[in-house]
Amino acid sequence: MVNDTLPGPLGNAIALHEFRTEDFTLKDWFFYTEQWFEKHNLTPNKMGFDAPYGSRGRSSIGYKYGKKRLIENNFADVTGISIMANPSVAPKNNLLAIAEAIAYLKENNRSTLVMCWSDRVQEFIKGYLESFITELNQFVSPRYGYCFQRRFAHSPTFYTVGIIGCEGEDEPSEEEEREITKWGNEFSYSDGTYKAGDLRDIYPLNILTQPHLDRDVYGQSLKDWIESSPEHGDLKKLTDTLWSWWVPKEKIQSVREELSNTGIILCMQIEDEETEIKSDDKLDLSGSNLDPFGVSHLYTK
Repeated sequence: MVNDTLPGPLGNAIALHEFRTEDFTLKDWFFYTEQWFEKHNLTPNKMGFDAPYGSRGRSSIGYKYGKKRLIENNFADVTGISIMANPSVAPKNNLLAIAEAIAYLKENNRSTLVMCWSDRVQEFIKGYLESFITELNQFVSPRYGYCFQRRFAHSPTFYTVGIIGCEGEDEPSEEEEREITKWGNEFSYSDGTYKAGDLRDIYPLNILTQPHLDRDVYGQSLKDWIESSPEHGDLKKLTDTLWSWWVPKEKIQSVREELSNTGIILCMQIEDEETEIKSDDKLDLSGSNLDPFGVSHLYTK
């Protein structure tokens, strides 16, 4: 099996947020992820992980060696892990992996699980995404999540935890940079203002739980508001705890605008609002944006 597919410009991603590390079955997820790669004719060939026996402070390591170390230690004390399928002729930057699976594990319950893959591997299709989320729910019980598409040059995986990643001169707009940074400040840091039921933004597929459905929106619950009009998207129960809220691309902006005054969208930039990056001694690969999870080294060679 050869990773002979180049990543392409567009990445698809599922981000699952806010779960307790002790409720995440890392070992089972790891072997599930290995099978997911193989199902899409990919072979994981690079990885990095934080553990006393891991790759912290070092370059990423070969997948087989990393897997062996994890098994020998029964996956104990892992606080961050990244599994990558790089092209057989790999670019110099691991951010351009064909597919990537990442777990950022935090003691404050603000952990994040990310599954990211090239649109050339699997298209962004509602049914596929919902099935994928349902399967992942076997290993993790998030309180929030979303599915999105983002150019690989703008680092979909860093985006999920509020880090501005970009390749070359193709940088996000200043407005988008402020919104990304705000998510990093408010969710990734324990003293941030994020609370259960908040939405980061409106995405094509939003993964909701009961606190979201119960949020007040113009005198009614968000659930009732969504179901009050087909213009608000489609709400579907996926599991005992997770709901899928699908918003067609052409309706995202109107939904966003309708909810802009409700306070439910955390990262909508208020005019003239200043967003500062919080102080930290851990920087991302560019050296200019913060890495609140301290796992940027997992992506370097």
